[in-house]
Amino acid sequence: MFSFRITLLTMFIAILPSPPAGAEGLDWFQEILTGPFPICPTPDRAISNLINNFFSYYCCLNSGHPKNGKAALVMIDSKQKYAEETVNFLIEIGAQHLLCSKYEMVIPVEKSKRDFLRKLGNLNADNSVEKIDVFLFAHGVEYAISMDKQFLSTLEIEKLNESIPNFDKKLRMVYSTTCWGSTTDDAWLKAGAKTVVGAIGKHRKFFSYYKALKIWLNNGPSIKMALDSSFKDKETVGSPVIKGDADLVQ
Repeated sequence: MFSFRITLLTMFIAILPSPPAGAEGLDWFQEILTGPFPICPTPDRAISNLINNFFSYYCCLNSGHPKNGKAALVMIDSKQKYAEETVNFLIEIGAQHLLCSKYEMVIPVEKSKRDFLRKLGNLNADNSVEKIDVFLFAHGVEYAISMDKQFLSTLEIEKLNESIPNFDKKLRMVYSTTCWGSTTDDAWLKAGAKTVVGAIGKHRKFFSYYKALKIWLNNGPSIKMALDSSFKDKETVGSPVIKGDADLVQ
């Protein structure tokens, strides 16, 4: 079974071109997504972990990091059961690649609440980190974020500033593509976030969130303008709700 999974990973990596360095790499993953895909088995959770780690480290090394004191904490938790979700997963790790060219540190989370909270605390304690942006490419339910077999509730989020000293001074933005993400917006604001983005209801509009993130990361307009350009239907299921500073720029 292990050798079979390694073979699948090798097949996936074999179809990828080498990621370009620096800003030229921003369109790299989108080009892969729009290109022809070979017919191959949908990766299971073990394979998705391997691919995630590959992009977390290999692609970031090739992108280069600016020295700007900004850190991105990235959780990717896409359960690979269907072909459509596999494409969503590929979009999400493509988004993680985009982050590498704009943040001094990009820290992946290993899909557990314990690892998420530990790495959040470590970033907050790091004197070289001035701002923390949290990106949640994960699943959610009403008033909670799914972290594998656990949940991070709004009550726990609200108390983060108590458990992590001075957390509110560094936490800048939370960008969530989770279903019902908007139900956790207020909790993140109470925890200290200046800008929060969350989706309405249960949705599959992952590519629109990826597109908006790409626009925003390319030193473009405010987060609100980036989202407005990607979502034509406002206040419908899947559309983003922005709370806090909607004029935040990269």
